[in-house]
Amino acid sequence: MRGFSLIECLCSLAIVALLTAGITQLVHRSSVILGTTSDALDQRLTMTKAGLVLSAALAALDRTHLPGMVSITNGSNPTTPFGSPHPASGLTGNTRPRSESDILSVIEVEPRYRGRIVRSSFSGSTISLEICGGVEQPTSIMFRSHLAVGLHGPCQLTGQIERRSSDCFTLSGQAVAGLISQSCPAHSLLEYLPVLRELSIYIDRTGELRLISHVGSRILENQPIARGLRSLDITQLAVGSHKNLYRIDVHATSTRSHRFIFAGGLTQDALWNEILL
Repeated sequence: MRGFSLIECLCSLAIVALLTAGITQLVHRSSVILGTTSDALDQRLTMTKAGLVLSAALAALDRTHLPGMVSITNGSNPTTPFGSPHPASGLTGNTRPRSESDILSVIEVEPRYRGRIVRSSFSGSTISLEICGGVEQPTSIMFRSHLAVGLHGPCQLTGQIERRSSDCFTLSGQAVAGLISQSCPAHSLLEYLPVLRELSIYIDRTGELRLISHVGSRILENQPIARGLRSLDITQLAVGSHKNLYRIDVHATSTRSHRFIFAGGLTQDALWNEILL
């Protein structure tokens, strides 16, 4: 009986050991599958978040008819459309843009405060504009920068606003180099628009999607949005005589890329038409 009991016990232990090994292997495989699925889901959510952020930025272009309010540059040598250094070019360390990824920059204006420039004067670096006819009047604390639109396109200024009458105000300040201009040409400024926000979206050296807000070339804040991305490939697609569709390929670090097609500035018009409104 003792021998039989010992054999029975050894067999039971062997069966238990086999079951334990099988269960352990099953749990391990299940953990690997769940981990892989979770990582893929996280990557998909990250790419979706990137798409939503980029879509929101491009949707802001519908607030103005002005051309040139969006620009695309590569992280290897970030420049403005005029060839000057992009605001992101001054970033250092891990927050610098990745060289193989594009940067999307957008300037959003507030058309409710649009007005006609009835008088302009230049004294050294100081520019004074008298603006009339807007639906509402802005104040100095409402906007960090302003656009003055002329025959050569828009230029950007920072300065102080002073109310003159119920219909007119003055803006006195200086031109700032940024995404749309290097200077304000004298005696050719016709329309005024305040800048609601100015931002750039890019992927940094660690694979983190970031949004920076800036005024001209001066960065005001740099916000992380999502991790685990490799690059953005952004292409403007021609629609008729305008480039209003944007194809954006978001590449993650460990999954397939995802492609988005966004519309931006569909009501964009030629500069002459915009000035003559």
